[in-house]
Amino acid sequence: VTMTLSQLSAMTAKDIKIQMDTLGVSHEDCLEKSDLVKALVNSDRVELIPDAFASPMASPTSFPPLASPSSPAGPSSTGHEQAEIAEVEMGEADAPGTPAPGV
Repeated sequence: VTMTLSQLSAMTAKDIKIQMDTLGVSHEDCLEKSDLVKALVNSDRVELIPDAFASPMASPTSFPPLASPSSPAGPSSTGHEQAEIAEVEMGEADAPGTPAPGV
């Protein structure tokens, strides 16, 4: 499955769990939304792409179609993806370029 950071961060924890169930990714040990995000992105079942590559018609709450079997299985996540995960967890992805409070 291919999705953007915006799509993933816009999903509720319940929606992420449903997507994980659909993809066969365990969320048994996940207590927080950030744990769900990490588990999903670190699985080999999802590819996180930049928002610029997303279709403008894609809804952030709609689930992308399942990846075809011909899709290459690359590394589970890159350093760039890890940085994006950290932004989602810290809420920085919602307000790019906005200085932190007190700055």
